[in-house]
Amino acid sequence: MQHKTDIVLIGTGLAPLISAMGFLSHGKQVVILNPEKDYFSENSEFSLDPLNPVDSELTIEKILENKSADVLNKIKPFFPGIVEYSGLQNTKNKEMENFHDEMAPHVRERARIWVYQKQDLKQKEFFESLYIKCLDNQIKSQMLDSYQVLKFFPGHSGILTEDLSGFVIDDFCDYDVKRFRQGLYDFIQEKLGPDRFINDLSGIELSSKGIKYYSRTAEKRGWSSLMPNDGVYVFWTPKLTQWILKEIKNSNSKITKDDHLVLWENWSLVSRERLDHSIIGCFEDLIVRSEIDGHPGYDAHQNHYRLSVNRPVMKVKAEEYSSTDLDKRVASIESFEQISRLCKNVLNWEKFSIRSFDSQVVFKWHKNQIESYEKYPFPVFTIKGCEGPIPTVLKSVKQVLEMSL
Repeated sequence: MQHKTDIVLIGTGLAPLISAMGFLSHGKQVVILNPEKDYFSENSEFSLDPLNPVDSELTIEKILENKSADVLNKIKPFFPGIVEYSGLQNTKNKEMENFHDEMAPHVRERARIWVYQKQDLKQKEFFESLYIKCLDNQIKSQMLDSYQVLKFFPGHSGILTEDLSGFVIDDFCDYDVKRFRQGLYDFIQEKLGPDRFINDLSGIELSSKGIKYYSRTAEKRGWSSLMPNDGVYVFWTPKLTQWILKEIKNSNSKITKDDHLVLWENWSLVSRERLDHSIIGCFEDLIVRSEIDGHPGYDAHQNHYRLSVNRPVMKVKAEEYSSTDLDKRVASIESFEQISRLCKNVLNWEKFSIRSFDSQVVFKWHKNQIESYEKYPFPVFTIKGCEGPIPTVLKSVKQVLEMSL
């Protein structure tokens, strides 16, 4: 028996969930089709914007996008519950305990410091230029020299080094991406029910007769079909790449290829020093910070000795993507050499201990785009830019809703 609906969303992660919120608020019938058994197995969102100067990502426009209050205002309309804010000035304010939901997802104001070799004139010139732009935009920032730098860097041992310089901005943000997406997932799953939020699928096929798919779950094992009235929205993340490219080829459509995938390593180290939750450090293309959930002022729930280090490993074109090949590139000799360089030259640790390690693959699009191809009785749209930092995801979803409603 074929079921009918207004909208079909295909994909994983935050983007389909936020889109579903938007469509449901306008009275649309929505079905989410997820090929994965675990909806978040792809882990395609970041808890902050990398803003890597090595890849020219660090611009005044990006800095303005990542101000904590602005990100909070963007997130709130798309979350069905409370989203809390924790500013640096409130971290130790005990009065907040009476008004704060410590288990809610948080947007945190955290400073960020970029450290570079003092003799690197190119980096010095870049950050001096950025400092002037920050002043022009009333963004509080500071150029730091010699021993001032490492006083701020998370995990530093306190032994000062003379050959490093730095640049710090006070108001950046990070966010509890796991709490945010789990809360949204639970809400949408309850709203749609098991017949309209369908996980663990294979054999998804688009045709003139609608969408056919095979459910692998014990309760619903077998083939089913849907006919969408208003359209199908496919959220392009790495695991859907081969299926999307196949569908595009079958429809004789062309799609803009301005993309690559980035493999990230996520290291968790045992810090030798008590960590300051209020600042994020950047060295070369590494992002260094304390691991934290919720409000940094709730000491009972925080571990002050877990240092997170995020490292971009390599880039690969979408059509060349193979998860097996990429898995072979992680935790390489180069990885250990760079982590060792961080620990020795910046943190002044003689050695380091690894708590845990994992990796994730995300797209890096040059431009968020929605592209459509016409072959079926219903329109099909592919959405790029639906992973990475939450503001990037929200920007893509906003484009989807503005185009469709």
